Amino acid sequence: MIDPAKWAAESLTLAKKDLYTSPIGNGPKPAGSSSYLITTVYYNKAVIDAKSRVALAGARLAKLLNENLK
Repeated sequence: MIDPAKWAAESLTLAKKDLYTSPIGNGPKPAGSSSYLITTVYYNKAVIDAKSRVALAGARLAKLLNENLK
């Protein structure tokens, strides 16, 4: 599938499912900070999702390059 709009929609759907959830938003804030406190579980899920999206982006880019540089 060569449709960047669909790729962005996939990422947004994944982010809404896994990352735009508590504690982001109305989650607890550490004292004296403007940042939100996140849990280890949340952080680990974010890392897994990010790595998988970067790997998929690399594969898609490689496919595009291979198809267009023949």
